[in-house]
Amino acid sequence: MAKKYTQLSSYDRKYIFHMLNQRESLSSIALTLGRDIFGLRRVIQRNSSQWTKGNKGSYLNNCALSDSCRKRHVCSLCIFKGRPCRGCSSCNSNCMDLQMFLCAKLNKAHYVCNGCITRLTCKRSKIIYISSVAQEVSDSLHCSSREGHGYTQNELQRLESILVPLVKTSITIN
Repeated sequence: MAKKYTQLSSYDRKYIFHMLNQRESLSSIALTLGRDIFGLRRVIQRNSSQWTKGNKGSYLNNCALSDSCRKRHVCSLCIFKGRPCRGCSSCNSNCMDLQMFLCAKLNKAHYVCNGCITRLTCKRSKIIYISSVAQEVSDSLHCSSREGHGYTQNELQRLESILVPLVKTSITIN
């Protein structure tokens, strides 16, 4: 008989967070929790958050060209008197030559920046798995999935007026 799925507990999420920070492999985390590795990967990806705060004393800059960029006065209210814009918090939203930087590490396991050795010095936005945030996201999804269909009475009547004649004439919906 197949094992019945149970939601991850708060303890499980804290364990995942701790092990990701320790750079533990997904397979060992899944084995310890008695979970499927693919399910664990989906949980991590679905419940991760984008961290948009910069490191102490620096701003986030998600442009792939930021290290070599020499542009100045990109925005109308420049506060960087003569310095390049790459250190400004408004640079990414105002520069027309922005080329978004996508970290290659996010495309392979762990799929998050937890445990990355360059996380503290990286000037890019980060994808972080935080157990408390993951628990809140999971709880809200769990509640919202039981609230009903989300259609208004008018929308339901409109759908019924379209679908009922089709079903009566044996036309499939697909």
